[in-house]
Amino acid sequence: QRFHYSRPVRRGTVDPENEFASMWIERTSFVTAYKLPGILRWFEVVHMSQTTISPLENAIETMSTANEKILMMINQYQSDETLPINPLSMLLNGIV
Repeated sequence: QRFHYSRPVRRGTVDPENEFASMWIERTSFVTAYKLPGILRWFEVVHMSQTTISPLENAIETMSTANEKILMMINQYQSDETLPINPLSMLLNGIV
């Protein structure tokens, strides 16, 4: 019933050395009148809100999500040591 859509928006001048400094995120949230899936071809949107996320807030959000993924994988490996370590290694290499 609640959906989110995010898209990058450029604000200000683009720094060729740091393109992310001018990349803001425009997040739109929709609330529909009925739950999906349904038999209707369209669903009435009863509420819509739009927020703008600064580059710094976006970086903090991205790092928090990455930290949660790492912590979840570490907890899985602590509870079952027979799991292959390769996915955790690839995740860490992708972040660093």
